[in-house]
This record gives sequence, C-alpha cells and structure tokens, in this order.
Amino acid sequence: MKGLDNADILHLLSVADHLMLPDLHEDVQTHLLNKETEWLRQNFGLVYQTVSKLKSSQKLKDHCIDLICKTPEVLFQADDFNLMDEQSFIPLLKRDDLNMEEIDIWNILLKWGITKNPSLSSNFKDWSTENILNLQQTLENLIPLIRFSEINSVDFYNMVLPYKQIFPTDLFSEIERYYYIPSAIPKSINTKPRYKLINSVIITSEDDITMINKWLGENTRWNGKIPLFKYDYKLLMRGSRDGFTASAFHERCDNQGSTIVLIKTTINSHEIIVGGYTPVPWTSVPSWHKSRVPICHCKEYGPQFGENDICIGNIFNVDKGISFSPSSYPKLIESNYGFSVSLTLWSKIDEIEVFQIEKKIIKR
Repeated sequence: MKGLDNADILHLLSVADHLMLPDLHEDVQTHLLNKETEWLRQNFGLVYQTVSKLKSSQKLKDHCIDLICKTPEVLFQADDFNLMDEQSFIPLLKRDDLNMEEIDIWNILLKWGITKNPSLSSNFKDWSTENILNLQQTLENLIPLIRFSEINSVDFYNMVLPYKQIFPTDLFSEIERYYYIPSAIPKSINTKPRYKLINSVIITSEDDITMINKWLGENTRWNGKIPLFKYDYKLLMRGSRDGFTASAFHERCDNQGSTIVLIKTTINSHEIIVGGYTPVPWTSVPSWHKSRVPICHCKEYGPQFGENDICIGNIFNVDKGISFSPSSYPKLIESNYGFSVSLTLWSKIDEIEVFQIEKKIIKR
C-alpha cells in the first residue's frame, strides 16, 4: 500500500472485487480497518457508498453499517450524504438497531428523495403531477421500510400526511387506518419497534440490559433483547468524565426526575454491575424517601439505595468509596455473579453513570 493515498486504496478495493482477487481484497480491508480508521470516519459517505456496491468487502460493510446504526450522524450529516443511492439505503432501513427516532428517519429519507429530483420546488404545494410521480418512483422501494407505527399522530399529521400523494394509495390507506384504529396493524410495513442504544460505557451485554429491565419492572423480551425503545435515556453524569464526587453527582443529577444509577465495581476479583432505578428526583436536602425503592438524600454523599443496601461516600473512586449491606445486594450479587457474601462489603467504584429516564408515550 506504500505510495498510495487512501482514495487510491479504496479504489483498489473495487478493483480487487471486480477482478475477484480475494487475497488482495482482504489485505486492503484489513489495512483500512486497522490503520486508517480516522480517514474512514472523515470520508464515511464515500466509503459506505463504495463498499455497499461491492459483492465482497463484507467485513468493511459490517463495520460501516454497525457504525451507522450506533451513530447515524456519521453518514446522515456527511457532506456527501445526498450522493447515496437506493441500494445503500435499504440495508440501513431494514436494521432493527438503527439508533434514530422513526420520524427523523422519514425526514432524512424525504430530504434525500427531494435532492434526487432537482426540479422539485422547496414548497411541496407547488409540485406538479409529474414532480409527484418522479418522487414517488424514487422512494417506492424505501417508503415501505419506514416503521410508521412508531411515529406519533402529531408528527404523522404534520410531517407525513402532507406528502400523501407520493405513497401508493393502498399503502397510505392502510397506515392512515392504523392511526384511527390502533388494533388495525398494517400488514404492508414492518411494525416491530427499533431498539435504541444507551450511551453507556458500563452496559455491554444483554444480561446487563435484562438487569435494567428488572429495575424498571419490565418483563417483556423482544427478539432476544429487552425493549429499551420504551424509554429515552439522557446521560446526566459519568464519573470518568465529570468526576467521582458527591458534589459532581448533585450538581448534575439533582431535580432531574426519574433516574437510573449504574455502578461498576470489583468484589473478590469479580467485576460486577449494581445500581438502581428511582422515580423520585435526587436532591441535596437531607431526607429519607420510602417508596418501592427507598432512597436517602444527603449533600455530602452520592446516591443511597435502600436501608444501607448501597451507600456511596463523598469520593467514589477510592477504597471504601461504596458499601453494600448484607440485606439485599449480597443476594443480588450471589444470584448474578455466583458467589455469596454475609457481611457489609466495601469497595471502590471503577465507573458510575446516571441517566435521566423518561418512558415514551406514543400518541395515537
């Protein structure tokens, strides 16, 4: 690869695909993925458009699609996004883990379709019959991939209904009927909600998600994953970013409504995740709040759950920064991690995250 700039190397990938040279193809993919990650990110639109057209390059394709699903802005905010073709869009719209609100996906798709038809006026009321037919043809294979059942009625009325004419008549009637009769599930579109990711460095597995689901009182499983799409998560605090202190916690987390606290620590050489959910806002005013999940408020301390079940001191990432009582948490530790404890445990917090959580209400 010496002497070639990265654009030439990307072109070489296309040549290797066309000439069916698997060894060269593998070398080019490996080079780009291992040594040119920053260039890939800076030229993401070009890279994705290139590899999505190739028969091979599955490793690079998967890398691109996974990155788009986690951080859609790398593609949809790229300067060359509008150069995408239909075949580049389809695998993204089919993904259950595309981390965007459905109305935003619709707006991006509509914007892309309009740019593919330069004769269209910016005001849809000025569109001619020919304009409408052209846009309909551009989007005919993509519109059915939008999960309209996940768009609330207000957004549907304001942002989808005005473009009724670009839909196939039968498809629009089916979708519109659903907004009047929620039990009339559309059969021509995918109605499975996409699941959203949590911006967490602690949550890394399905088991972790299952644990959060239990804290929230959710028991439903969907396609092997807990339906996190029911909630919006806003990161309020991360210890490694904001500091491992009670003052940092209260500054960012007091009076923020319902929250989830995630804590990563090490006990008996086992890395564990504990924490809890509370619908009661945190405050610096000393108080004890008894509810389904009792919590204690104190300006000098971090979050406190239960009757000393989990207590976090003034400085979290030091020895004895957190303690667990032998009442509830040792049972949780034993059931989740396979070892038992009988006395109060002290430990150091390796990472802590606090999320504001809000349950979504889809208006029909």
